[in-house]
Amino acid sequence: MYAKNIAKMDILTSEELNQCMACDYTSYEYAEVYSKSGDEITSWNTEDHVVCPSCKSFDYYIINEEEQD
Repeated sequence: MYAKNIAKMDILTSEELNQCMACDYTSYEYAEVYSKSGDEITSWNTEDHVVCPSCKSFDYYIINEEEQD
């Protein structure tokens, strides 16, 4: 699921490594996205409302650093 109708995207840095299941992007960065009215755009099926900074997919998860190998 991808975020749509994005007016603003804040890219933040985490202490945990994240990986996108949609585009395979791996980074310590994550993004929060907002609509034109300033409301955070969220996903109905994830607990964390962050997206991949590369493709804006909600399929962006924290991974164990050992899993990356």
